Amino acid sequence: MWHCDAAMVWYLVIHWYVREKIQALFLKRMDLHMAMVQWNEEMSVGVAELDGHHKKLLSMINGLAVAIGHGKGKDHVSHSVSELVDYTEYHFNLEHEYFHQFGFVETEAHIKEHTAFVKKIKETSEKIKSGKVLLSINILYFLKDWLVNHIMVVDKKYAQLLKNKGIS
Repeated sequence: MWHCDAAMVWYLVIHWYVREKIQALFLKRMDLHMAMVQWNEEMSVGVAELDGHHKKLLSMINGLAVAIGHGKGKDHVSHSVSELVDYTEYHFNLEHEYFHQFGFVETEAHIKEHTAFVKKIKETSEKIKSGKVLLSINILYFLKDWLVNHIMVVDKKYAQLLKNKGIS
């Protein structure tokens, strides 16, 4: 009798373990899918070059979600985050040039937001490189939420100025 009960216990333990692993994988895939974002025309600032940059930044964040989902290693993820940092700085520098060239009245506040974001992702990048932190779903949500909110709220503030100056 005890032998049969032990077999049943092992069966239940294995069944529970496998179910938990499958459920965790399913939830992880759902979370990664939710961390991704697709470009839509409501995000457009009306300047093709800047919209192109925004699309690329969103694509890079989505690429990080895919990398996590496929179990890419630390080196791959670290390199991808470094590329995101570099491209983000490139994009912000172009915006800053437009701000100074056309006298955007909220330049200082906008640049402060950019500076704080770059600092945060550089710190995260360094932690990933050193192995102190793994790229997590929380980091992906932060990147996605910050960028979408920044485009939809903050960047929209300069859109009309650039249109009025003939930048499209």
